[in-house]
This record gives sequence, C-alpha cells and structure tokens, in this order.
Amino acid sequence: MKLQQLILRDVTRENILLPLYITEENIRRKRMVTEELYVRMEEASFLSYGIEGIYFRMGGRAGLDTFQNSFSCGKWKKYTIIENVFITLELKGDFRLQLMHAKLQDGEVVETLLSEREIHTEELIEITEEFGTLQEEGIFYVVLEALKAGSLLCSGFYGTEDMQPTQEVKLAIDICTFKREQYVARNSG
Repeated sequence: MKLQQLILRDVTRENILLPLYITEENIRRKRMVTEELYVRMEEASFLSYGIEGIYFRMGGRAGLDTFQNSFSCGKWKKYTIIENVFITLELKGDFRLQLMHAKLQDGEVVETLLSEREIHTEELIEITEEFGTLQEEGIFYVVLEALKAGSLLCSGFYGTEDMQPTQEVKLAIDICTFKREQYVARNSG
C-alpha cells in the first residue's frame, strides 16, 4: 500500500516561481533555490521541466533527507497502526543505496545507517527495500550514490503491507500548517 509518493522534480520552481518570474534566468539572478525542499544533490540534477526523475554523473549523490521526501516515523507511529515501512524505487544504472534513520537528540541530528547495498542494472527496474519497524521518532530516508555516469532515478514511494481498515472514515482533514495538530484537533471536535 502506497503511503507517500516521492517528488523528484522542483515543483515549487515550476508551479510558483516560473509563472511569477517568467524565466529561469530571473530565478537564477534572484538566487531562488528551492531544489533542497525535495532532494539534496551533488553531481546530480532533475531531468527537466515537468518530468520526474534525477540524472546522476559519476559519483553523484542524492539524499532524500528533505521536507518533501523523507518519511516522518514519529508522526506515522503516533497517528496510525502502521508497523513496517519500505521504499520502492524505479531506477537504472549502478548505485550504492543507503537506508538511513535520523533523529534529533540533545539538539544534534543523529544519523544511523540501517542498511547499504549496491545495485547494477542496464534496464529500468523497480526495487523494494525494507526500513523495518517504524521508529518512535525521527525520519527514514534514502541516499543514492551513482557508481556510473548516466544513472537514473525515475520515481519512488514509501509503503507498507496492505492492511484491513480499523474503522470507517467519515471525515478526513488535511492541513498545511506547521506543528498545529493540537490547535486543529481542538477546533474541529
């Protein structure tokens, strides 16, 4: 069951900044960088306007430890009955894949390597890797390093095994506010 789709293009630039500032040149001149909301990249880049995916040069890295593409363990553990999480990636080329967990401890970010493996494929394939049991706090994320130039990451999602519903949902509320759960719960009851 899909829980969260990865965003592998700079949606902010495409849908908000380009219409406002008309050209890429104006955005570059004003130093409006929004890529890091989605992916932290070195020697890698989004494919092109409106197309999902990342192109890697040799040694290129992409970290999904970002606001849009990390998986918030603590929130999912607190508000759902989900126990295990996996990530599915559609990719082509040669990669070193790292599954990571990060949490804030005493004001410092503590990162833990959960697993690491190499992937070698000439064809576009879909792979699934298990993060394991949901942690009480922090985030799960992936770091990919290209072992060959021209490697591609095309799409992906976080998921869990299919589950039976625990209750019939009659109302769902989706909010886009930062850390306002208590305020919304109090006012929607």
